[in-house]
Amino acid sequence: KQWYQRRVAITAGEVDHLNRNLQDLEDQMQLLQEDLRNKDDLLCEHINAAAEDDARNDAIRDKFAQQNDELGHLRDLNKKMKEALIEVTDESARIEQTYKSTMHELEEDADQLKCDNATLSNELTNCWAKIEDLEEQNQNYMNLLESAHVQLRDQGSNNPELDS
Repeated sequence: KQWYQRRVAITAGEVDHLNRNLQDLEDQMQLLQEDLRNKDDLLCEHINAAAEDDARNDAIRDKFAQQNDELGHLRDLNKKMKEALIEVTDESARIEQTYKSTMHELEEDADQLKCDNATLSNELTNCWAKIEDLEEQNQNYMNLLESAHVQLRDQGSNNPELDS
């Protein structure tokens, strides 16, 4: 019985540990979602800034069409901004892919933890059932022992040779 109680306590501890791990994974998932939102906001800011820069560059080109040196400089600047936008867009795509991959892994981990939790819960239920069976068997043996003791006592009182 003590072994079963220890096993039940260990199993309950494992269930608690798995539940804590599941909570940690959910917390990590929330942090990743917040990070992705922040990256999306940053990307929108860069896109808006690049769009505003493009509009300013167009106005400058119209105003200074005859100043080719300045126009070349502005084109180079515009090219660099587009490259920066491409880099930001590429980084956002990498972050999104990492997020999706991480989310998939977290979902798989969560599913595995749920399965492990269910398995441990079933084991715990089985342990309790075995404990109850053993307690019932123990009671049956105690009843048989008591019955045998009564029979021996009764036989002893009916048999004077056994009294000596």
